Amino acid sequence: QTISNIIASLIPMGKSVLFVSEKIAALEVVKNRLDHVGLGHFVLELHSNKATRKEVATEMSNAVQTKPRAASHMADTNRKRLATTRNELSYLG
Repeated sequence: QTISNIIASLIPMGKSVLFVSEKIAALEVVKNRLDHVGLGHFVLELHSNKATRKEVATEMSNAVQTKPRAASHMADTNRKRLATTRNELSYLG
């Protein structure tokens, strides 16, 4: 979980992370956790059948062109109220 959290926090900053493990199971756990939060497409799998030159180039191209977006679990009414409050606070300062 810690490794997944670190990677997930660095992706929006534009940072690159190299995560290496002797055990494929560890790689799969991190990949699955990143998939679960919508960041799995940023993972470049070099240990699987996707390790051909063409697949690696395609995955890298897709990752470079995609910006991460946080999933919204907030109700529309709460999001609108938050936006209103943020705008009000912006004008106070």
